[in-house]
Amino acid sequence: MEENVKENIKTENKQNIINFMSNEKYVPMKAKDMAFILDVPKQKYSEFHNILKELENEMKVQETKKGKYMLIDENIYKTGIISLKQKGFGFVKIVNGNDEEEIFISPNNVNGALNGDEVVVKIIESEDYKKIQSKGKEYVGTKSKKVK
Repeated sequence: MEENVKENIKTENKQNIINFMSNEKYVPMKAKDMAFILDVPKQKYSEFHNILKELENEMKVQETKKGKYMLIDENIYKTGIISLKQKGFGFVKIVNGNDEEEIFISPNNVNGALNGDEVVVKIIESEDYKKIQSKGKEYVGTKSKKVK
């Protein structure tokens, strides 16, 4: 039962962080700054930082190159699974309800991604050009729609 209570508290803390970051006045900030604003006690900071890292692993938030945290905008970022082919290229499959999109990734843009990795696709300029990020690495590909 104690585990359930801890898990509920963690879930509530995650939701509080997401709600805080969802505010239209929120600007990306470092974990310490966020903890200060949210009145996280010093002895709970490590736990707070671990929750941020979990949200990052769940692909709900991302840490910028400057160490600041921001929400992953579901209108700009899409999550998918990369499928690599024997010749070195791959496709990222994004499923949204009944729609399916595939993003082609050329061999020189795979950058160490492994078959089956979950990656985040960022729409950059147009529907035909996408930049894909996975754990700090960026990939470039093109979009095609699969017709069912």
